[in-house]
Amino acid sequence: MSQLKSDTARTNGAKSNGPVTEEGKAISARNSLRHGLRAKAVVLPDESQEEFDELREDYIERFQPADCVESDLVDTMAVARWRLLRIASIESGILTEGINLAIKFEEDNHLSFSFTRNQDTLANLTRYENSLNRTFDRALKQLQLLQKSRPTPPAGFVRQIPKPAPPDAPEPQHHREPQPNNLLLVPTPARTPTPALTPTPALTPTPDSEP
Repeated sequence: MSQLKSDTARTNGAKSNGPVTEEGKAISARNSLRHGLRAKAVVLPDESQEEFDELREDYIERFQPADCVESDLVDTMAVARWRLLRIASIESGILTEGINLAIKFEEDNHLSFSFTRNQDTLANLTRYENSLNRTFDRALKQLQLLQKSRPTPPAGFVRQIPKPAPPDAPEPQHHREPQPNNLLLVPTPARTPTPALTPTPALTPTPDSEP
């Protein structure tokens, strides 16, 4: 598995230099059980569990999944990449075994002898590699579409994902502020009465002057 370790080291070396966010840690913690079940089916007995976990964490840090749907797609990409690294190790082992036989049989071109002897096996391996590449590409495309459709948060908004509570944690008690029983009534000031209008006396007609 030396080739697998070497390829994994190169993958880890190209990871993001940014800090691991609390959001990414929360996603990883929330999916730890599901990831543990999947890892048992992915990592073979002679492979490194720590290297697979590190590869997966690198993908989580790079893509920052926002929910379980995005996290599943990131996991699919990490698993596909791990199996692609395994294919590189298998191909190296097959060709090395053929070269050793070529040396034993005193063949002139050791690599050509090995390739010809294992041509069908290598062809099947190539088809499997292409299938894994398509799986990786589909998951990446779906993840990018989901991330593009995320609602744009307002300026200054920082999204926080709460960490999962332990199983024995007591249920939080929600505190409610007491509500007043009576409404506070504000008295309305009294209105000043408008004074009554005094009627204007009628004008006395002036007698006509005699000529």
